[in-house]
Amino acid sequence: MTRTTKTKRHIWTVDNGHKRRHRDEIATEEPLEIQLATGGEERTVAITMRTPGNDYELAAGFLYNEGVIADKEAITHMVYCVDGQQQLQ
Repeated sequence: MTRTTKTKRHIWTVDNGHKRRHRDEIATEEPLEIQLATGGEERTVAITMRTPGNDYELAAGFLYNEGVIADKEAITHMVYCVDGQQQLQ
């Protein structure tokens, strides 16, 4: 999935007491829900905010760091789920 990591928005800045509105690029953040499926059951492990990109690596690292998995061999496959539908990557 290709997602943008920055978004253009109007912002206000104040410099020497003068307020000015202008467009700027800000970091995009989106929620990432990490689900684990094993033995025919699915459950949400975590929901985290992140800058889009490298989602599989983030999810795998999170699961390892939290002690949910012992090594990378514990992961057999990963998919994106958008609106309840799996989308292979």
